[in-house]
Amino acid sequence: MAPLEILIFGLGGIGAVYALILSQPELKDVCRVHVVARSNLEHIQDQGLDYESIKFGTVKGLKFAGAYRTPEEAHTAVPKFDYVICCNKAQLSATPSLEEIIQPAVTPDHTAVMIVQNGVGAESPLKKAFPTNPILTAVTWIGASQPSAGLINHNNLPSPCMQFGPFYGDNGEDIGELESAKILQDALEAVDGIGAEVVVDMQTERWKKVIWNAAWNSTTALVQYNTAKFMAATPYSEDLCRNLMKEVVAVAQALGHKVPDSEVDVLMNRCKAHKEGLNSSMMADVANGSQTEVEVILGTPLREAKRLGMSVPILETLYCCVKAVDLRNADRK
Repeated sequence: MAPLEILIFGLGGIGAVYALILSQPELKDVCRVHVVARSNLEHIQDQGLDYESIKFGTVKGLKFAGAYRTPEEAHTAVPKFDYVICCNKAQLSATPSLEEIIQPAVTPDHTAVMIVQNGVGAESPLKKAFPTNPILTAVTWIGASQPSAGLINHNNLPSPCMQFGPFYGDNGEDIGELESAKILQDALEAVDGIGAEVVVDMQTERWKKVIWNAAWNSTTALVQYNTAKFMAATPYSEDLCRNLMKEVVAVAQALGHKVPDSEVDVLMNRCKAHKEGLNSSMMADVANGSQTEVEVILGTPLREAKRLGMSVPILETLYCCVKAVDLRNADRK
């Protein structure tokens, strides 16, 4: 059987770690990994990627089956991809849209498209654009960053390293989503020490992750301080984060997702276990003058709350503040 042709779109920290996992020797006959990158493309093509990984140690000069600037270039090299895995930033208002960008690499009735992104609400445009393709949605708790072009710092690998499953849209019909998810799960778990979980109710898992992101991404981005330092700043900081999480939990529950009230304690304890504190991707985006994922992390929960007539004052305040920071950074360019 021919190896799977897998295209990873977005080779920042998270995308690069999954590219590393899927490039392990155990998978040389299972899949071929291709990547679409932007800022670090020349480095990847010339020298490969370097890693400092909590799982794989020091890796020098990892190269892939193909490295391209655009999905059009990737399609020219590989006419039919089995998977397109999107690890780019989730920005609902981006022009062109994600579905428009990846369209050349998506073969109708064949390619499975998976998003590995923060936030909620990003799957529907993909389902509309690719109605005959399996759409998968994923949540990851991996910790990774790219401190410089060509170097990936991989500092956290929980088990499972990814939860993913089907996004059926409104009709609920399976057109290969579960089969595509199981094939990818088998590939990931063929690598020693890597766990991957297929979950049918992925929207609940996505809302659990957005509860985390809403609290920590927004606060660290606004103050440019990690989680431990933020919570130590005042006697009220932890209560602020808890109450924000409770607001988002209430929205998720009102939408019918099975998120228990106890999830707040679970996520608070997970954060506090990192005693030195955590930086967030949104914190890095603000520091770099980049646009954040404010709409999928804060905006979608806020709009759902407004639609349902719910009061979410902390969520609303933080959304307005992060949105203003985004506009400021855009004006500076």
